[in-house]
Amino acid sequence: MGVFTEVLAAKIDGKPVEDVKGFKLEKADAFASDVSARFEDLCRVQPSFNRLRGLQELVAVSKAVAELEERPELSWWLEKYPLSRATTPKEAEVLRRRFIGVRGWFDVCGGVCLTAMAMRLKAGDVRALRKAVTAVRPSADALSWSFIIAEWAIPIGRRQVKPEDVGQLFAEALFLQNQERYSDAVTAYDKILKLAPDHAEAYNNRGVAKYNEGKYDRAIQDLDKAIAINPNLAEAYLSRGIVYYKKRKYNRAIQDFDKAIAINPNLAEACYQRGIAYGLKGEYDRAIQDFDKAISINPEYGEAYYSRGVVYGKKGQYDRAIQDYDKAIAINPNLAEAYLNKAVACEGANRYKEAIEAYRKFIQVAPPQYESYVRQAQEKIRELESK
Repeated sequence: MGVFTEVLAAKIDGKPVEDVKGFKLEKADAFASDVSARFEDLCRVQPSFNRLRGLQELVAVSKAVAELEERPELSWWLEKYPLSRATTPKEAEVLRRRFIGVRGWFDVCGGVCLTAMAMRLKAGDVRALRKAVTAVRPSADALSWSFIIAEWAIPIGRRQVKPEDVGQLFAEALFLQNQERYSDAVTAYDKILKLAPDHAEAYNNRGVAKYNEGKYDRAIQDLDKAIAINPNLAEAYLSRGIVYYKKRKYNRAIQDFDKAIAINPNLAEACYQRGIAYGLKGEYDRAIQDFDKAISINPEYGEAYYSRGVVYGKKGQYDRAIQDYDKAIAINPNLAEAYLNKAVACEGANRYKEAIEAYRKFIQVAPPQYESYVRQAQEKIRELESK
């Protein structure tokens, strides 16, 4: 995929130029070149670009097929390929679980209500659009009202949502946040907090969204508010601790992680993040203790194995580091950083064949932004093969 510039019109001394083919705009060409070079990165962070890429790839395949000298036989795919229909049932049996003990019984039952209208709109369900438009009608006698859709996020006007609808708004805000559409998510949380000013989870989540936008100080303000409303919200302390260590305030971050763990001793991520903070301070033994704790809570915590391996590598305990990298890779075979650090540890342990193998595996799974590391890995392979 590529982006190109084209000058459509130009004037010299106020007079139009008839032939503009020779005109070039350096800044525009540089911008187009940057977008072309980083198109894959854009697709990873911008859902709209990613959707466009899918369409572009289909167009490219269609163009290629149309221009082949010997066109492939596609009639079976176009006319006979069997398409199966999958229908979603309108009703489902309510789930129920009962535990009977010595002193009595405990009964839990419930179901799921799908209310994330943005998902339906994104899938092209126009009935969801009709429902969205009619739902925001300001009054029964209104004949017209404004309604805007931006990136399939449904904006809700003032006095058009009741306090009991906060749950639906919260579900849609979470959906936007999980799609990494942080600006839209912040807007949704703004609406929730106008309806429910004491919604601690909304402050927490908005703080996390602002952190992901790089707005650290504003994130801390929201997390402070969440903790003021609910001093026992362990996730808010965890989130604030992450923001503080991103600001390189490691001791302050550790205080928050301590608080989160005190509230919920089984919060594996808080133990892991505290280990990261201790590692950044150079307190490697305390970092290892926290990674051990995180792994004991969640034995499939691949990032904890990887980070513990990094610390063991810094301590010069290469064989122990390699064990952790292998465990992290077993959990996530596409964790490029684990292969790269394993290769470095294998070099430190004079295990050169394993180092070459790890470098080669890193090159296979490395994402595009690791291009410089790939070149270094290729040089390392040549260097080790010559030994």
